[in-house]
Amino acid sequence: MEHVAIDLGRRESQICVRDETGEILEEIRYATSELRSYLSRRPTGSRVLVETSAEAFTVADWAAELGHEPTVVPSILVPALGIGERGLKNDVRDARKLSEMDCRMAVPSVHIPSAERRAHQA
Repeated sequence: MEHVAIDLGRRESQICVRDETGEILEEIRYATSELRSYLSRRPTGSRVLVETSAEAFTVADWAAELGHEPTVVPSILVPALGIGERGLKNDVRDARKLSEMDCRMAVPSVHIPSAERRAHQA
């Protein structure tokens, strides 16, 4: 199983992909609007991780539709995972750390409401 960690940005997102042994397979910047296309090329059943943000649930929906296992990491847990540790926060480092932590342990997810439910709440 691949671990696909995405540090979401408004225009571009940083992606780090690791295999089940923790080896980095790919690191790439990708247009956020094209992430669905990117995820469609990953092996079915990959774990797709994103930090909680405005775009996170949309990316989680895309991942689920494509047969992946989406995880939206609770923002309160992000510092505990070592993301942004020692004040060193950047997109590459954050995506790497998120994928590394997911290889070591099952990173918990917030509840991902359906798109229908989110639209109703808006």
